[in-house]
Amino acid sequence: MTGSNAALWVAWHKSLKRYFSKDEANTWFLKFWEARGGEDSDANMNSLRSYMESQGVELKTDWRGDLTDAAANTRDDAKAFIKGVLIVGAIVLGAILIAFLWYMYNAGKQQTPVSQMALDAASVVPQGKMIKGSQAAKLLNA
Repeated sequence: MTGSNAALWVAWHKSLKRYFSKDEANTWFLKFWEARGGEDSDANMNSLRSYMESQGVELKTDWRGDLTDAAANTRDDAKAFIKGVLIVGAIVLGAILIAFLWYMYNAGKQQTPVSQMALDAASVVPQGKMIKGSQAAKLLNA
């Protein structure tokens, strides 16, 4: 696997797991990894290190690899944070929308019809009298 890339190493490890236990596959992987250059290999990339870490193997790397891994972890953390903020925001907006719709529904049920308002107003004003400056007075005087 000299000159190989990370994807080939991942595929090879997966094929080892089909024939051996995970621990045996890891042992064989490390044996050949070190024989083929190990941390100095061109295949020593974040994708391979992440995959092998998920399999219980920590591959050594240099400062550039550490920096790449830190950047990848920071990016993943930022994505998770943004996703969390979006989910919480959607929940809050949904709750506000539901509360608003509930308020509008209840307000619609409690509205007094115009005819009832007219009857209520008529009962307040002495019979035969108009409120000066009201719309009804203006219409009658016109």
